[in-house]
Amino acid sequence: MVSRFLVLLVPLSSLKPFFDMMCPDSKAAWPTLQQVAQHYGSNLYFLIHTFPLPYHTWSFYANQGLHVVAKRNSSASSQYIDAMFAAQNSFTNDDVPSSQVVANLGKVFEAAQLISSTDFVSGIHDPTLNWETRVSWKYGCSRAVVGTPSFLVNGVSVQGSPVWTLADWQSVLDPLMPTNRLSKVGSKGSFVMGPILKDCPTGTKVCQALPGKTECCSATEFCIPNVGCSC
Repeated sequence: MVSRFLVLLVPLSSLKPFFDMMCPDSKAAWPTLQQVAQHYGSNLYFLIHTFPLPYHTWSFYANQGLHVVAKRNSSASSQYIDAMFAAQNSFTNDDVPSSQVVANLGKVFEAAQLISSTDFVSGIHDPTLNWETRVSWKYGCSRAVVGTPSFLVNGVSVQGSPVWTLADWQSVLDPLMPTNRLSKVGSKGSFVMGPILKDCPTGTKVCQALPGKTECCSATEFCIPNVGCSC
């Protein structure tokens, strides 16, 4: 079972970020992703998977904490992420005993009025929630996730960036919405997003598959949204 957070019902498209709660880049991407979820509302299935990275010493505890809080109140998931990212820099000391780290995390979320410190510590020692966190990481591995943040749009990997703005995400997601489909252009029916550039050699076609990613597709290739040129 893969834990699901911040789920919006009856979606038309899906965006699934993979986050590590101790990753600075995940922290940087979070404010814009909140804007994305708010902008699209019920048209977007927005689901965060935890993906603890092994080189962040206390990452597993920080990520399991989201499962702990979500079990008690799934609507508090966003507040947990806010609080964890705000406290992220306080958990970079590798020399602190793990029991103290868990206790300190509990204090952070008790102060945020999300869960009592005692219940948080108990949840960290819950084997079922430990297993959920492991499964979420294994699911990411099965989808070729190797770092955070990573993104799947309708199940397809999108090379999104932590510095993307709402407008950047709109250039990816808007064409997937029923009122704003992509238009076919060219004899081979190539798909393009955003402004059509004019810097490709004769006999090739411009492909702007992602914000900031432009390629020149050959006559036998198609421009696939979120991917690029491919046969």
